This record gives sequence, structure tokens and C-alpha cells, in this order.
Amino acid sequence: MDTARWLTLIALSILLAEGFALSVFPRQFKELLCEADPRLLQAAGLAETVVAAALMAGIMMQ
Repeated sequence: MDTARWLTLIALSILLAEGFALSVFPRQFKELLCEADPRLLQAAGLAETVVAAALMAGIMMQ
């Protein structure tokens, strides 16, 4: 894979890790944000995780 694909893969890996942490630990993120609803954070994290996983799969299959 060329450099651009590696950089994209690294960025998406970070996005995937952040989305996973957000969906698994919504209460800790709520403490950081103070005003956010844990369900909203969990839904956002889940959506972000799914998108990142799909993009990573697409890159790896090219």
C-alpha cells in the first residue's frame, strides 16, 4: 500500500478506537462533557465505529 493509504488507515484506526471507547464508556465521556446524554454519546460512538470499520474494510479490499 502506498503512503496515502497507510495514513488513511492510521487515521481511521484512531477514529475506530475513539468510537469504540465512546460507545463502551459513555459515562466517562459524560463527565467530561457534563451536559451530554449518555445515550446520545453511545449512539454517536456506535455510528462512528460502524463508519470507520466500513471505511477500513473498503481500503483493505482495494
